[in-house]
Amino acid sequence: MLRASEAVRSRLLSRTPPEFQDEVHRALGAAVDAVDRESSKPRDFKAAKAFVELLREKGELNEGTLFEFARKRKYEETAVALSLLSSAALEIITPLMKSPMDEGLLIPCKVADCTWETVSAILATKLRPGAAPKPGHERLKIDFQKLSKANAQRLLRFWQVREVSARSA
Repeated sequence: MLRASEAVRSRLLSRTPPEFQDEVHRALGAAVDAVDRESSKPRDFKAAKAFVELLREKGELNEGTLFEFARKRKYEETAVALSLLSSAALEIITPLMKSPMDEGLLIPCKVADCTWETVSAILATKLRPGAAPKPGHERLKIDFQKLSKANAQRLLRFWQVREVSARSA
């Protein structure tokens, strides 16, 4: 909704009977406001951190657990689990999860030895339920397969050093 072009809105309104156009305008506005509120609300990772850390202590945190979190759209648990499995700070993972670009998430996923099925489920947590994968999803799969774990680890270390430097500045 947020990215709907003016042309799409105009087309929608041109197909709407005149007596319903005000109602459609209000509905579009309400939908955009709701999506904006949902996507910008602060996330609370405290409970997810405690739960996922407990799973790790019990030896139950693995790719299968991460996949299930992502499949069930448990955003906070997915982010925390990916953080722990890739040994990346949550401050690195959360901006990647929020980004409209998906490429960055390939890095910690490769470090965590995820399969494409898990990566795809993680990427889907960024979409509204039931949405089709974004255009370019197959290209991401190819990029993920080509990415070496060593290169992903180097890049992730670089991001973490940069994050630490930014916090101490």
